[in-house]
Amino acid sequence: MKKLLLSIIFISSAFLSLSQSPEKMSYQSVVRDENNALLVNQPIGMRVSILQGEIEGTSVYSETHSVNTNANGLASLEIGGGTVLSGVFADIDWASDPYFILTEVDIDGGTNYTITSTSQLMSVPYALYAKNAGSSTPGPQGEQGPPGPGLSDGTMVNQMLYWNGSDWTQLNPGNNGQVLTLCDGQLIWTNGQCPGVVQSLNCSGINVLGVLEQNIFTESVIISIPYNGGNGEHYDAATFTSSGVEGFSAQLTEGDFNTGDGVIYLQVYGATEGIGTATFEINLGGQSCTVNVQVNPILAGPTGVPTVGSYYQGGRIAYIFQPNDGSNSAFGAGYVPGEVHGIIVANNNIGLYPWGCDGYSWSNDQTGLGWGLYNTTGYLNWGCNEPWTANPATLELNMNGYTDWVLPSSGELSLILGSYWLSTIPSYQYYWSSTDSFTNAYEAIAVMRVPANNNVTSLQGSFSSSLEFLVLPIRYF
Repeated sequence: MKKLLLSIIFISSAFLSLSQSPEKMSYQSVVRDENNALLVNQPIGMRVSILQGEIEGTSVYSETHSVNTNANGLASLEIGGGTVLSGVFADIDWASDPYFILTEVDIDGGTNYTITSTSQLMSVPYALYAKNAGSSTPGPQGEQGPPGPGLSDGTMVNQMLYWNGSDWTQLNPGNNGQVLTLCDGQLIWTNGQCPGVVQSLNCSGINVLGVLEQNIFTESVIISIPYNGGNGEHYDAATFTSSGVEGFSAQLTEGDFNTGDGVIYLQVYGATEGIGTATFEINLGGQSCTVNVQVNPILAGPTGVPTVGSYYQGGRIAYIFQPNDGSNSAFGAGYVPGEVHGIIVANNNIGLYPWGCDGYSWSNDQTGLGWGLYNTTGYLNWGCNEPWTANPATLELNMNGYTDWVLPSSGELSLILGSYWLSTIPSYQYYWSSTDSFTNAYEAIAVMRVPANNNVTSLQGSFSSSLEFLVLPIRYF
């Protein structure tokens, strides 16, 4: 048996005078399927019965109807105007007992009624009650009731009022296709789901993965924004455009808030010729906050000379090659007379990974500048390509529009972590290099950043390759 939902919207009196016939009563209901979706524009069969005395009382009248639901899943009919199965509608003595309406539905339009709904008639249509109540002598005058709210003309077509528990509240009409929905005790127009809300958005606690750079198109910068007090409901996709430094869009994919605390993610697209601060005004879940992201200058043009610490080609310049740097590198990363080349370090580490391949022994023990690419690719060429380890994770990286990232050699990593200007790199944590141990097939070289006496140095050692350390990619220019 199919499980459907039948919601009675209202039962109102729409009767002719007592001298007229037939007598009828308007009836409407919303019909939904087992997934709570509306049955729209669909023929259905309905059998309506009037039960006397109790919810399972005797049927004093029964009739059938063939009706079509409308675009909102609403079925409308007139009780007393259908095909009579039993009883006489006009003979019902409404004053004698409580009455109940039993509704049975066949969603295929026939008479195989698979669902039922029973509701008590809480008030009796006045004309019918008066007809059967007996004496028409007026009773005593009752006490004066409180003044009503008074109704004035609305300001637009289809405007309505509803009682919020203490006051009459005005509700403007929604858009085509929207559904009037009760959310957290309040009537609002929705697309069928209550909107998600949060108690607060924490834009001061954002994390930005990646870098916005002048004249560089990005589609990989991710902004994460923590929130508190989510209600577990749905939020729609949204796009927030930047001001200040214009040209960027932060896109939110639709989803559901957690019940409680959580994080939302915005993916930033675009490019700009400006530098400074790109500001995004975020309005979500009934809250708003401001996100500021720095747009860094990038060296470009015939007179632009790269310098250490500058933002450049997906990261920051960590080192400019000097004569003899990388001259023995099998992949050509090193000094070229009359040209400027060097090492670019990513703005952030990419997480914790094991070095991997315990027990392998090969000659990936190069330590010098320009050797990171040789070590990283050699790791795979020797047949060790364990997924989710440091070297493959770096080679497969697509970050800030570049795909040629490698794991630095121990010498490169020591140079980078010893740079005082690199303040975004956490200290007192080990980072894997691409250099394996010189003496132990189960170990590789890791380096720690150590601030000391207003300076920064680095400390390296040989560790088990099964340990998880941070990974800080580099690339060459």
